[in-house]
Amino acid sequence: MRTTPSQPDPGLAWQALAGRERGLFAAVLHRGILDVLQLHGATDGPGRAIHRRARAWVASEEESYIFSFRSTCRALGFRPEQIRRKLAVLSLEEAQGHLSPR
Repeated sequence: MRTTPSQPDPGLAWQALAGRERGLFAAVLHRGILDVLQLHGATDGPGRAIHRRARAWVASEEESYIFSFRSTCRALGFRPEQIRRKLAVLSLEEAQGHLSPR
């Protein structure tokens, strides 16, 4: 069965997470995605630094740290590679001015 980034991977252990744990993982992933997308093109030093760290977090192949991008995605039942591809497309669209500001 094929899944999209918004569909949980049925083969992963995301079902075992309790509500609060799941919420924490979701909040970490959400913040990382927002920092990549919303701070793209930031002109102030702190904004650029946060964006750079968020992009590095998403790009990392680290799996031993519980809140690494890969571990966070997998804990929620998402495939990290699919999320990365979608973020790359959205970042490109943002850079080209195709996304409307929020």
